[in-house]
Amino acid sequence: MAPHAPTGIPTDLRARLETARLHLLALFRALDRLDLSASEIPQRLLSQLFELDADFAEALWALDQPSHSLDFRLCFAIPWTP
Repeated sequence: MAPHAPTGIPTDLRARLETARLHLLALFRALDRLDLSASEIPQRLLSQLFELDADFAEALWALDQPSHSLDFRLCFAIPWTP
């Protein structure tokens, strides 16, 4: 049985996160196949992509936790800055 989403979290969030990670994986594979050198790839942008993937993975992990073990209200109370 899938865990219930706390109030305020879209019920399709898991599917959206998994889809986004698959698209990101496809992008990483495409970049790898281009056989570019490190100087040809904008390292700052590549780092941002890795951070985005880590954020997706962390969000998926949080969705797998028992609903009482995390304070989801705190997640939305902290201002996010890129």
